[in-house]
Amino acid sequence: NKLELAAHMVEQAVQEFPTETKAILLCDSWYPKGAIRRIVSADSQLELIANVRVDTKLYDLPPAPTGKRGRPAKRGRVLDCHLDFDLHTQIGDYLVGTRKVMTNLFPDPIYATVTTHNPENSSSYRIFISTIMPEDILLNDQELETLCPEIPEADRNRLLPYGLYGFRWAIEVIFYEQKTFWSFGKYMVRSKKGIESYVNFLAIAYSCVQLLPFKQERYAHLKEESSQVKKQLIGMAIQQEVFFYTFVLSIENRIKSLAILKAYEQWVEEKHNF
Repeated sequence: NKLELAAHMVEQAVQEFPTETKAILLCDSWYPKGAIRRIVSADSQLELIANVRVDTKLYDLPPAPTGKRGRPAKRGRVLDCHLDFDLHTQIGDYLVGTRKVMTNLFPDPIYATVTTHNPENSSSYRIFISTIMPEDILLNDQELETLCPEIPEADRNRLLPYGLYGFRWAIEVIFYEQKTFWSFGKYMVRSKKGIESYVNFLAIAYSCVQLLPFKQERYAHLKEESSQVKKQLIGMAIQQEVFFYTFVLSIENRIKSLAILKAYEQWVEEKHNF
């Protein structure tokens, strides 16, 4: 079960955090249910910021006690994301509104953010929820500016959960690049261990190629290049190096040719300028 597997991975990851530190799980609309919802509800150290389906039921906060007999209401009236959110901030092309709400997902109030790029088009609305309130995310002004540079300064505190959700987009970019340029999913093995080894090896190779321009000055010019270009250029360099290394071993043992060795030295010099 995909949800159970994800919940198990989250549970293992949270154990690595200091007990006094909050861990915030960022996920898309497929995950805030089932095993994920249960583990977030059960673990006080774990919080959730997620995109949810636009038809997710949202309720106003419970009304104040009336003093009348009977069980007090757990939730207020049903909210409409198209009408009941004040779109108070513009970020790029999007209008953004927030408020504290109740849902059927969690028993306690959560923080909801609604965005749209066209208020006249109901299908353009998106809903994001956070089990942690903005005032409980303790960051100084410099950290806020670093984490949420696109959000107007006056709105950074109340839009912090929405700003933090933006970090999840990097995961989508990674998966897209691995699927498109790195043959992710085209494995030729069937065993669970074989698939896991393939995925892990691919992730390591991808990470190395992405980090290389930042770790070695000679590849610094590749920092702004696309994943496809970096993979192609570095892959070609590796192929050339393997070929010439094997070739030179052969000629050193069998052929004494100064011309060939000189050509090889010239290639090495050009390679250093790559």
